[in-house]
Amino acid sequence: QSRMPYKERRSSVQTRTPWSPVEDELLQKGYEKGYSWAMISSAYLPRRSRGCCWGRFKTLQSKNLIN
Repeated sequence: QSRMPYKERRSSVQTRTPWSPVEDELLQKGYEKGYSWAMISSAYLPRRSRGCCWGRFKTLQSKNLIN
């Protein structure tokens, strides 16, 4: 556990960035090519983690926006 004051620790935490339609298309493109989530993340969406890509894909599936 850090001994840094809470306000200072909070500033180093990443904030959530909304997904753009272009990112959603790149995610689907990588999935259709059969890439792993890590490959999709590194090749198409370097600012997104593999877990973030997987989670977004599942969200799009549940909204029936992706196959």
